[in-house]
Amino acid sequence: MTAAATTTVVVLALSGAAPGAASATVPPTDAPEPSASSSPDPSPATPPPTPEPTPRPVLEDAEQASPTVTAPAAEPTASEPSGPEAPAPGESSRQATSALAAASDVSVLAAGVPEAPAQLWLEDFEGSATPAQLGTYASNRYTAAAFWLSYTNCNGVIVNYTATFPATGFCGAATDVVPRNQVRRMADVLGQYRLGVVGGTTNTTPVNGSTSGASGSQANRAVAALTMTGGTTTANQTLIESAAAVGLTATADRYYAASVDVAEDSCSARPGGVNNNSRLDVALVVGTTVSPLTAAPVIACNVTGGRYTSPTLTGGFGTETSVRAGRFFTDRAVRLTATQAAQARIRVSNQISASDGNDVAIDNLRIVDATPSLDKAFATDVGTAGTPTTLTFTVTNTAELAAKTDWNFTDALPQGLVVAPTPAVGGTCANVTGTAFSVQAGAGATSVVVTGGDLAANAVSCTITVNVVAPAPGTFVNGPANVTTVLNAPESATFVAEAPARITIRKNVTGRATVGDQFRLALSLGATEVATATTTGATTGLQTAQVGPVNVTRGSVYTISETIVSTATLNTYTTSYQCLRGTTTIATGTSISGPITVPNEAGAEIVCTFTNTPQTASLYCDGTYYYAVRTDGSIVQVSSTSTAAPTQLVGAVTGATDVNALGVNGDGTRAMAIDRTGTNGVNAGGIINYAIVGSALQGTRTAFTGTQGSFLDRTGASLDGTIIAGAVDPINGRLVVGKSVVGSVRLWEYTPTTLNNGSRFLYLGQVATGTTTGENGDISFDAQGNLHVVQTAADSSSVGMFSVTREALLAASGGTIPASATVRRALSGTDTGFALAAVNGMAFSPTGVVYLGNATSAYQFDPVTWVRVPNSPRATIGTTAPSTATDLAGCASPSTISVEKNVVGRLNALDQFRLALSGGSPLAESSVATTTGTATGVQAARIGPTPVQINTSVTISETMATGSVSPLTAYTTVYECWADGVRILTGTSKSAAITIPNRLSVGVACTFTNSPAPFATVRVTKLVEDWSGGNRTPTAGWTMTTTATATTGSTVSVLPARDPSQVTGADGTATWQVLFGGASQRGRVTVAETAQSGFRYQSLVCTVNGTAASTTVTTVGNQVRGAINVDVAPGGVVECVYANRPVATLSLVKNVSFGGAAPSLWQLAATRSLSTALAGPSGAGGSGAVTAVTVSAETPYRLSETGGPATYVQVGGWSCVTASGAVVPVTTAGDVSLTRGTDVTCTVTNATAALTLLKNVQSPSTGFVPATWNLTATPAALSGLSATTVSGADYAALGNPTSTISVRPGHTYTLSEALAQSGARLAYRQLRLEVRQPDGSWTAVTSPTITAPAAGQTAVYRFVNAPVSPPVLPLTGGTSSDAFVVGGGALLVLAIAIAVWQRRRRKGGSVM
Repeated sequence: MTAAATTTVVVLALSGAAPGAASATVPPTDAPEPSASSSPDPSPATPPPTPEPTPRPVLEDAEQASPTVTAPAAEPTASEPSGPEAPAPGESSRQATSALAAASDVSVLAAGVPEAPAQLWLEDFEGSATPAQLGTYASNRYTAAAFWLSYTNCNGVIVNYTATFPATGFCGAATDVVPRNQVRRMADVLGQYRLGVVGGTTNTTPVNGSTSGASGSQANRAVAALTMTGGTTTANQTLIESAAAVGLTATADRYYAASVDVAEDSCSARPGGVNNNSRLDVALVVGTTVSPLTAAPVIACNVTGGRYTSPTLTGGFGTETSVRAGRFFTDRAVRLTATQAAQARIRVSNQISASDGNDVAIDNLRIVDATPSLDKAFATDVGTAGTPTTLTFTVTNTAELAAKTDWNFTDALPQGLVVAPTPAVGGTCANVTGTAFSVQAGAGATSVVVTGGDLAANAVSCTITVNVVAPAPGTFVNGPANVTTVLNAPESATFVAEAPARITIRKNVTGRATVGDQFRLALSLGATEVATATTTGATTGLQTAQVGPVNVTRGSVYTISETIVSTATLNTYTTSYQCLRGTTTIATGTSISGPITVPNEAGAEIVCTFTNTPQTASLYCDGTYYYAVRTDGSIVQVSSTSTAAPTQLVGAVTGATDVNALGVNGDGTRAMAIDRTGTNGVNAGGIINYAIVGSALQGTRTAFTGTQGSFLDRTGASLDGTIIAGAVDPINGRLVVGKSVVGSVRLWEYTPTTLNNGSRFLYLGQVATGTTTGENGDISFDAQGNLHVVQTAADSSSVGMFSVTREALLAASGGTIPASATVRRALSGTDTGFALAAVNGMAFSPTGVVYLGNATSAYQFDPVTWVRVPNSPRATIGTTAPSTATDLAGCASPSTISVEKNVVGRLNALDQFRLALSGGSPLAESSVATTTGTATGVQAARIGPTPVQINTSVTISETMATGSVSPLTAYTTVYECWADGVRILTGTSKSAAITIPNRLSVGVACTFTNSPAPFATVRVTKLVEDWSGGNRTPTAGWTMTTTATATTGSTVSVLPARDPSQVTGADGTATWQVLFGGASQRGRVTVAETAQSGFRYQSLVCTVNGTAASTTVTTVGNQVRGAINVDVAPGGVVECVYANRPVATLSLVKNVSFGGAAPSLWQLAATRSLSTALAGPSGAGGSGAVTAVTVSAETPYRLSETGGPATYVQVGGWSCVTASGAVVPVTTAGDVSLTRGTDVTCTVTNATAALTLLKNVQSPSTGFVPATWNLTATPAALSGLSATTVSGADYAALGNPTSTISVRPGHTYTLSEALAQSGARLAYRQLRLEVRQPDGSWTAVTSPTITAPAAGQTAVYRFVNAPVSPPVLPLTGGTSSDAFVVGGGALLVLAIAIAVWQRRRRKGGSVM
């Protein structure tokens, strides 16, 4: 504020950010940074004359730059107060609002973050000299109660710090120095506050930030109300009120609040012990209606801090050491219509009217637009059609946080978006007062209607939530135009509803094993079935009943399954499933259930089909069931998914007494078991063969005789041990039997015929298991023929798995069989009272779960941690003897993992490597292996293959073994993990976490490769360039291969090892590592790319360590190989770039649509526009030179033709199509560009026209017939065209082929006739030349010069002739009438000729 005598009222229209308000954006003016000043008491001076101030009008947009309109400087507020004195009862401790600048427009902030209210009107009282009377200020702009206009009582006085009071008329007399000083100080303090001076916190240390000058605080004007005398009068009298409307403009309802800067001088005064400090109320007045803006009064004395003083004036300031000041926003806002706003006046009143202790000054009285803002947002920007999302409306208060009541809005949802079936209306908005709060958002509604909304005082924001859904995919923009509201309209919120991913499960029945068999399909997510369907009827083929399509969550793993509803207990169907996305198979299996990972892509449609074909009954091999044998040879079928009692498949086997060692073959068609005999089951008394007869399992015992049941070694000596285990090799069907002894498990193969030693059992060897006394266990195969041995302590406190590879088992010859072992640990997670002691059986699930059982119960365990699988059932598999279970078996193959070590070379012969497989949480080692010896290559020591659960994480790692000389950091390490032939993980760290793929019976094989030298890197980049050699673009999806050959004395190994082919990634590259046996070793590298249709190899450029390297390029089959003719060393970098250019196939075809000319008469060509492009086809129509020619794609070729008979013209332009019939554009100039990989045929059509020339003779007679004449068509001059003559003939209904000739379409021809016999004299005359019309009529033509018909058309012309009649003699004997006619005509011709001669003579003659 300045002391300039100019207008002091600013009225601002609502900014454009506030709907319904006029726009007037006024830029703020920053206040100068104040500095403290201790200015002395100014010298008395004569006050300047007071000009009449003019109110500032509301500006139109064009006037905003006017220098007469300035926004107030950004003004800080007092700190959050709590006055030192408690307010009187019923008084409010209203605080000064902090951090609110006087903004000139409404800014856009985040939802829930209040923004500053927009200043609309300001009175700063700067439009007069001082002191001045409020009542006469600005042409009587304000009024007040008489009490507050008592100028001599120092009320209603406009004053500043530098004011010079007259002797009388203001604030008592000249002797009343202190009161006058007090009001001058309050005006200065309000100026300090406006300029950003921060007040003190105690009365004893007030801040003096007073500054002099026209822009200093001492020039600031304020209205003082000191109430020097007068006692106490009526309370709640008006301190100031605008006499007329302040001039607010708006076009719609808005919320209005106010603020005022207040200073109080006598905060410590308590006359008579009473607190008489001012309590100000603010209101807007429309007509006679008063709308209070303060629920609690403004009490300046209650501020915390905000204590100020000024330079001392002569006479001092009395006993009060400080003045408290701050800016106060009202705690209410009032909603006014545009009409009411235009009539609004502002009023400030004081609840206190006592003269003592009621010393106040006000300044900067403002009206602000405090309309809250509405924001809306969807819970997610992208969702799925059909799946509800939450739409949140946030109503955010303005920063003064005044109460706003009874707001409302209607949000018309974008077309296609509706309220969800379960609206779930919620949020934090509630009713405070006034109209009841209501949210109307019924299911299916197209709008959300909110009424009676309230924001309580100090409320920052509130929310309203409702679920909405888009039934169909689309982009839905919910913008400000969708909203009808008094609130500030929101920005747009956009929701993209993508097409849902869906799964359909179908059933294809090729036949039913039993009439009435049905199939139950299910889709599950975890343990929850999402949808099911069951077939009905007896039809075969694709069944009507199906699951879905069901909307599913992208990226989630679901389970598809089927249950055969049949009276059969065995598996009487072969089952397979295939899941397709379009035509791409994304999952297959041969079990009755399987996992399906939903692609994380919008609109993914997955259709899974289970196909069942009746088969000879078998046991289930899909993991749904496993099998337990009991002492008496009976077998039960145990469900892996329920606690239901097992189903008995076969009863007690005749003669069986102690059955164990059950094994099931790979396809579940038969099983075998051993009937033990002797103490501790040391020998076999017989073998039981289980076979399926009809649809039932039957068991037959074959007794052994003599030593057939003895278990001997290869020398014939008996070997002790207890028969505990059996398993059937799924590959060759042999039964392997295991005996447990201290320290190991011994293995024999059952042979159907007796061996030379008299036994039926061939000793294979022993697996060192560290078995202790009392341990039990079992064995089982996986589908690859690897054998797994489990050994458990009697109390299950120690369980271990030992895995023997198929190769090791086949090589067994009676000695120790190598095996990898898991770290022994205790089983955990069994049910209380049902501990799994004395484990005697094991079976596998294709998910990698291990079933372990004892005599009565079976559980499912994670084979890495031996922790029970969460939520898996405990199965009851036996009761009491003879119904106790002795063994488990199945024909499902587990998922497995193996870890190998490939040593390319050793730095020191003592260096060895320790491999580890870890799992669980916390991570613990489950298997370890340590290399030995000095051999290079893949080491004998390995982990696994050992069972592992799918979709779980394990960690592989390597360390240097004890006794090694070199640290592991001295070696280069690269690991790779492959799953069924696909590399799924690679890296160079010493350990890595790997997630086992979510695929049944998956086999994961990991290898750590170590080299004592850095590996060389081979990186191949695939570029596709255009035919100018530009636009070189890295391209994904190309199969590249790298191989390496060691130089003499060197060892090299290339990774990936299992498959050297890789596919280029998004950056167009594929990378290999070449490892060396030592730092001095070298190798040669060959790279190769597999050709793709639509591309042509262009170049291969390689560098080794940045230097160009020569290559020898050869083509072998569909590979383009490049042998690099430079040795590669450890740490080297080989960079190769293959460049290809796009090609297509182009054929040119000549089509003759009318006429008999051969296509070969034309020369066709496609001429390249780029010299670097491939030459286009060129040659005779129909020849191989223009058929299926490889050309450059994506570059223009100019199509053309030459040659051909002159009687033919090109009909239309060239037309080009792909092999599928798609049109390929051709420019008007004849240019065509082919898309890569397309087979395009371009055709040009030519045609001639036909002209039939006929002769019609009227009254024909001998010698006077059509053939007497020849008819000729003579073309206008054109190279290649000549006259053509035909013999005259009359029109024939069946056509006149000999009278028809080819003519050039649209060309000019002259038709003529002549006697066929030269020199003949005939008395005839030509009557006319006619053309035949389409309706068969003939029309005369006026000239023999005609235009040939259009291409493909025929025109028929005929000359009509008649004989000349002889003269006719008159009957009187005179000259005939014909003679007179002829004579008269001759005379007429002669007269005309003379006339023409005379005329020419006159024109050409000379003057004589």
